[in-house]
Amino acid sequence: MIEAIAPINFSALDTLKLVLGTEFPALLHDFNQHCSNDLIKLEMAIVKLDRAAIRDIAHTLKGSALSLHAKSLADYCSALEADAMSASTTELDQHATYVRDSVKETISTLDSWAFQKSP
Repeated sequence: MIEAIAPINFSALDTLKLVLGTEFPALLHDFNQHCSNDLIKLEMAIVKLDRAAIRDIAHTLKGSALSLHAKSLADYCSALEADAMSASTTELDQHATYVRDSVKETISTLDSWAFQKSP
């Protein structure tokens, strides 16, 4: 089981926002869009039991999460990526549930944070 931690490192995210400036909102939008699309792909890969696709999608989601300092999501994705080739279907379903829930929590947290930071 992955240790529960805050979904986002807000200090690091503030720094990223400062560095990216006006491009930061586009990064958030792209993150939301890509994660939503990747979750759909992940669900399809799990239904097909396409282990290579599951591993690759988890890897992609992990990279997206790390780019926005979402360590909790990255950890869940890393666990799915590591177990994709050998886990039982029940374990894959459980991993996918953790990833799905963490994506939703991360997006919700980012949206709340961005709304609070808006002038």
